[in-house]
Amino acid sequence: NLVDILRCSVGVNQHPKNLVYEISEKGLEFGESFFAANNIINDGPVIALQAGASQSKRQWDAPKFAQLVKMLIEELNARVILTGIPKEQKIASEILSHYNHPRVCSSIGKTSVPQLAAILKKCNLLVTGDTGTMHLSVAVGTPVVAGFLASAYCFETGPYGAGNFVLQPQISCGPCNPNFRCQKTDCHDHFTPEMIY
Repeated sequence: NLVDILRCSVGVNQHPKNLVYEISEKGLEFGESFFAANNIINDGPVIALQAGASQSKRQWDAPKFAQLVKMLIEELNARVILTGIPKEQKIASEILSHYNHPRVCSSIGKTSVPQLAAILKKCNLLVTGDTGTMHLSVAVGTPVVAGFLASAYCFETGPYGAGNFVLQPQISCGPCNPNFRCQKTDCHDHFTPEMIY
């Protein structure tokens, strides 16, 4: 989105309209083996969940994620795959302490970028904040539901392409300055698990 602003400012009219990430054969094989090892079959939607974020103020609360996971599983018979890097294991563990179910599995800290791309490609949806995983998901053709909190601003770094859904609270302090600590995270209270569901 930022590149589009710059592109328009210098008069370049052509653009790709969407992101593209080519998944290697090795990556595709990993995706297949990950789904097989975790017994993920077509008995309901497969939804990836990226709960971590680059800053804690941009990360939705674990109990709310847990409520959302519960709704996805109990209402839709979904399979939920937790994604992220090793340092995001903490929020995943907290989510699972509030709600754990055999239909939840984790790829946290277990994937390279090509491997994560392959997992996302096989999912029906990604639920995330403003993350690199969001952009990778869009690039492999998997739609996202993205919640933009604190300093994240959807018109700058939102998912690039059609078919994605963005939630951004319209409040007086948002988006806040990324270099300062939030005095209050009112934006977090504007999303409910029911709304995301």
